[in-house]
Amino acid sequence: MSKFLIYGGCPFEHEEISEIEIVERNMFGNNIGNELFFNAVVRSLSDKPEQEFFRLSKHSDCINDFDYIVMPQANSLRAGCANEFKWLYNFLCDTKKPVVVIGIGGDSGNDFIHSIDKETKESSALYLRLVLEHSQSIGVRGSLTKNFCVNDLGLHPDRVRVIGCPSVRYHGTVGGGGGGPRPGRGGGRERCGWWNKGWMCGEGIDGEC
Repeated sequence: MSKFLIYGGCPFEHEEISEIEIVERNMFGNNIGNELFFNAVVRSLSDKPEQEFFRLSKHSDCINDFDYIVMPQANSLRAGCANEFKWLYNFLCDTKKPVVVIGIGGDSGNDFIHSIDKETKESSALYLRLVLEHSQSIGVRGSLTKNFCVNDLGLHPDRVRVIGCPSVRYHGTVGGGGGGPRPGRGGGRERCGWWNKGWMCGEGIDGEC
């Protein structure tokens, strides 16, 4: 049985949590889109019934008890996020497990790179370099993010892959008729093109950021 530790505090679709409780606890972090891309990633990995998924927010003290650590990050590359990247760096320092970053990108238009402060750039570079010690590549939202990772953070271009935002694969592959995978059902990894024997893969969608 494979055990996945997923970064984030959003509820899984199969959890019995009422909508009122989700709102009252702000489990989506002031952005309902977080729940969308979080569960899009879970859906893409749910190709075998024996797989189990756990939220990092509940299990951060036992990281090495899991088989894989999955980091759906969306618009994490923005000003003021230095402390988040520092925490993530320290969190992953002691693990020997595979780590996958999916869909990380910016938070605005084409000029988002210039809005990121020096401390965030430095801490995000340390974090992403550490991730690459546990993964062949990282998956970013679009070409602007890739350019930022290569030109500003110093990552090798061959280890930064444009895969788009996880949200667009919520119903499976793009153009696949909307009949995508559900938790515990087949089709996730292969159809969404995020995984191969090297962990991160797939050209994905070249989004704005």
